[in-house]
Amino acid sequence: LIFASAFLFLAGVLFCYKLVIPWGLGFLLNFETDHLKPMLISGPYFSFVTTMLCVFGLLFDFPLVIIGLGALGIIRMDQLAKMRKYIVFLLSTTLYMK
Repeated sequence: LIFASAFLFLAGVLFCYKLVIPWGLGFLLNFETDHLKPMLISGPYFSFVTTMLCVFGLLFDFPLVIIGLGALGIIRMDQLAKMRKYIVFLLSTTLYMK
């Protein structure tokens, strides 16, 4: 379990570092106008990157949390199946709002 958790966390960090951060920074740095110039400052940049890496690492560990909750009997697969459409709706509206 510890090996799987570490592997998934590192997979999330690698995914974020190789794909999400370059794409996200490229997108954000394209907001340049006559009055708006992008300036990268080391403190906020490292804070942003560190936060993103930790969040993606934890998100990739989320399936293990669901498996653990299922093993403890807190949540059942039929409950997850019934709630799927609501979860997808909630996640998609949350993502579109940000």
